[in-house]
Amino acid sequence: MKRVLVAVLILSIILASGCLNAPAELKKERIINAIENTESATLHLDENLTINAIVPEKNLTVTYNT
Repeated sequence: MKRVLVAVLILSIILASGCLNAPAELKKERIINAIENTESATLHLDENLTINAIVPEKNLTVTYNT
């Protein structure tokens, strides 16, 4: 029963991902249209790192924030 469920799950993932669909043809007009309709976007990435170190022998907790 588990094998049947796994097989159905894998088949549904393959169908959902479009692996069994025919590939779309790249045409010059479609490529130009896609380039013209592309909007630029910016991404602001803010990285924070917090490190907590616990020393049980001394009952000490050290926190380091960047």
